[in-house]
Amino acid sequence: MEFTEFAQKLKPIIGGSYNTPVFVKTLFESIITEEGLLHLEDISINTFKAYYNGQTKITKIAQRILPNIEPEQFITYLDNFPDATTQRLCDTFKSNIEDVNLNNTSEKIAYFFEEILILAASQKRKGCNKKVKKIEGSTPSENIDSKFSTTTLSQVDAGESKTENLTNEVGNNTSIKDAQIQKLIVNNLCMEDTALLKKFRTEAKPILKYCIDHDPSGEGTKLLLSDEISQFTRYWQFEYREIEDTALRRIIEDTIKVLNDYTYYISDKFLRLLPDRNFLWVRNESLEEGQQLREVLRPETNRLRTEMRDLYMRLYPLPEDDTKIENNTTIQQQTNVVQNGNTNVNMTNNGTLTIKL
Repeated sequence: MEFTEFAQKLKPIIGGSYNTPVFVKTLFESIITEEGLLHLEDISINTFKAYYNGQTKITKIAQRILPNIEPEQFITYLDNFPDATTQRLCDTFKSNIEDVNLNNTSEKIAYFFEEILILAASQKRKGCNKKVKKIEGSTPSENIDSKFSTTTLSQVDAGESKTENLTNEVGNNTSIKDAQIQKLIVNNLCMEDTALLKKFRTEAKPILKYCIDHDPSGEGTKLLLSDEISQFTRYWQFEYREIEDTALRRIIEDTIKVLNDYTYYISDKFLRLLPDRNFLWVRNESLEEGQQLREVLRPETNRLRTEMRDLYMRLYPLPEDDTKIENNTTIQQQTNVVQNGNTNVNMTNNGTLTIKL
């Protein structure tokens, strides 16, 4: 059985409200270990949809995830459905799986799925047997070496040129890391990503604004902040995987990380509940706690709150943000011009020095 037929048999039974690409991605996620999830991150929503429709073979993805396949995880995934659903699965796959019954349905389907993946991974991908065009007067080995050398040298030159340009563009107030961050372009998002962006903004905005505006090292912190952050990050650590746009996915990933880091500094190691008050206050009742406040809590929370501010700006980009780097001109090399007498010296913007005698 091809994967497309397998997925189309399952979706009406266990697909629920998931759209096609999300359901297909869930199938793969449910049969691989946590380490294997990284192999799915760069696969687009359209590709998962093509797997379902049979427009694209799963050979490539099967080869990537094969070392991380764990059928027991898929058994657990199917066991979470009620008995009535299991019976429907059993009835659906009776003609494809030998000796399947209500008691072994999850196990039989899981190992059936594994067989589909193994078979797909063993198939040759298109283009593997293409012949190398021979250059006249050279052997195939020399031909490959020549192409490799030419490509490598051109890539190195291009890389050096790009690095030099990047250094020249970045001003004193902008780091190389900041320049490499991909900007979120809201108008370029697909419909599904736009809906997720709206939802993420609605949920992230109050948390980010509170953390940015409140200093836990010098004022009270609301009691349930850590719980709010934990609930938020637990939800989005799975939802963000459905996003196709790289910039938006990176923003959410970075937000989850910085908020998770922040919860450590608002724990009872650094803060305590004030008696008869509904908020937390910094621990500062001993020499050790005072040192912890000055050397750990204050600098680390300031650093994380600064990162949250930057994330907020990435989440709500303004058109004028694009012009900040362009308008911030930095002189990399200064040229000293000495004028003697009445001789006119003109500096043109193309770097040419013209002296009029």
